[in-house]
Amino acid sequence: MVRDGAEIEVPTEQVQVGDRVVVRAGESVPVDGRVVEGTAALDESAITGEPVPVEKIVGDVVTGATTSTRGWFTMEATAVGADTTLAGIIRLVDEATSSKAPIERVADKIAGIFVPVVMAIAAVVFLVWMAISGDFATALNHCISVLVISCPCALGLATPTAIMVGTGRGAANGILFKSAEALETACGLDYVVLDKTGTVTEGKPRVTDVLLARGVSETGLLGLAYALEQKSEHPLAEAVCVYAQESGVVSGSLQVTGFEQVAGGGLAGRVDGREVVAGNARLMESRGIALGELARRADGLASQAKTSLFFAADGRALGLVAVADPVKPTSAATIDRLHGMGVRTLLLTGDAELTARAVAEKVGVDEVVAGVLPSQKEQRVRALQDAGHKVAMVGDGVNDAPALKAADIGCAMGITGTDVAKGAADMTLTDDNFATIVDAVREGRGIYANIRKVVGFLLGTNIGEVITVFTAMLLWHKTPLLSMQLLWINLVTDSFPAIALGREAVEADVMEHKPKPKSEGIFAHGLGLRIVLQGVMFGLLSLAAYAIGAAAVGESGGQTLAFMVLSLSQIVQAYNMRSEHSLFKIGVFTNAHLNRAALLSLLLVAAVLFTPVGVAFGLVVLPWKLYLIGLGLILVPLVVMEVSKACGLIRHQH
Repeated sequence: MVRDGAEIEVPTEQVQVGDRVVVRAGESVPVDGRVVEGTAALDESAITGEPVPVEKIVGDVVTGATTSTRGWFTMEATAVGADTTLAGIIRLVDEATSSKAPIERVADKIAGIFVPVVMAIAAVVFLVWMAISGDFATALNHCISVLVISCPCALGLATPTAIMVGTGRGAANGILFKSAEALETACGLDYVVLDKTGTVTEGKPRVTDVLLARGVSETGLLGLAYALEQKSEHPLAEAVCVYAQESGVVSGSLQVTGFEQVAGGGLAGRVDGREVVAGNARLMESRGIALGELARRADGLASQAKTSLFFAADGRALGLVAVADPVKPTSAATIDRLHGMGVRTLLLTGDAELTARAVAEKVGVDEVVAGVLPSQKEQRVRALQDAGHKVAMVGDGVNDAPALKAADIGCAMGITGTDVAKGAADMTLTDDNFATIVDAVREGRGIYANIRKVVGFLLGTNIGEVITVFTAMLLWHKTPLLSMQLLWINLVTDSFPAIALGREAVEADVMEHKPKPKSEGIFAHGLGLRIVLQGVMFGLLSLAAYAIGAAAVGESGGQTLAFMVLSLSQIVQAYNMRSEHSLFKIGVFTNAHLNRAALLSLLLVAAVLFTPVGVAFGLVVLPWKLYLIGLGLILVPLVVMEVSKACGLIRHQH
């Protein structure tokens, strides 16, 4: 800092508005200010995300946290401490409350509907048995039985298991989720907002075109260009040197003298005695060098988001080298896949309008907004949310952080992303490939689908159990299943297959569905009605089994056959719930987790049915014909579900 005509070093927090600060090459700008003396090139990527340094001359505004890559200057501080641009961005991140609400657990949603209904049924059961038997203990026992069988015990375990599996699959694909909420939210994304530099593009300039004046060879041009540009640390100069090396042109033998960096223009020097100039059209014009046709062709390149570097020797234009931040090879295909999923895209960048639109046309982005400040990025995300969209923001810079925090899901780059961006984001793409966001949406949709399968399976079977007990009591004043038998079915037959259903692989057509609206509930698209109808089906099957068994062997035989049918038909139903497509189309036994769970449940049921253990459960040995009848009843759900799927009665309606 300059004080009383002398340079002194002070901590940044002691700099005051109006103080003059000297910044040399390699040093960071401590506070916001204005250049009052000197020139320099500033790397502003930490603030704007753009990789090319910006030339600064007297009168230009400079921003704290940027770095001088070349030159020196004296600046007058205009904003310090909490008033600087960087502090403002961090404040926006801190103040931005993410629009996503705390995750509403599936079990809680179901409890709000299911519990009151079950409590009412249990109360009716208690009152009816009191009227029938007049025995309080008997009535209470049957009331408790209804409460036990109505509880979908595995739901509290199967749902987090599904989310855990999705998180693991995401990590394998290069996605680190900070929370289960982010993964669940991904299923409903319908808008993806993209930063340009480092997200859609590679974030590193490369040579794309070399145009030559008449009579000039590419080797000759690149030789002079390499000799001069290797003296500069500018990213565009580095791109030219890399291209020359890749082309086999390395002019180490050429001597460069009188090297000069022209602020805001380019480079000049003597290369083996020739006066060589490299830079923009303004520099060429100031040196009296006519560009002719090269100038017109440079205008065409500018419309493609390419920067033209002109080269001249001894007052004659030799050609131009076009440099651009190339689009990532996967960007266009990724955006096309997002469109196929019903997701719209918006390119939101601080870069110039012409450059942004050129990139957008290459990759097929729906909308473009250029020249935006960090606060404006956040405002644009908020506007989309206010319009009812569920928004993901993908970025890597400090300037993206407020928008990352405000979005329903913020996605930061893991390699090039700044700490501020990663801290504000909900998930990190470890490979810096924004194509990975498609996998995130896929996993989110797959998990949501699996949770719906688990809910459908558990509630359908539990309703079937309630209907069985309640109907038998009303019709026959009998108990078709004992409390111990019901508890065994609920804990053993239901639980293992339900957890395995939560680990079902993501279905191939999940990306063809439209995004889940914010207002859509877990029972949407007819799931609630199907659960009730399936519950009725299981209730009728169990009642039929009880009636047949009781008629043939007595009440214990009826309970045994009802226990067998209800237990094993639920295992069959777990397979039915794997997909809305035919089980035979997706492959009956392609879910290894469900196969193991079904086998375990089958063995445990068999152990109770066919060993002395069954006596403790009130079960008896049945004639073999009853077992065959039971087998037929067990397969009814498979037939009913396959026919329903074939007729289109069970179909995803997104």
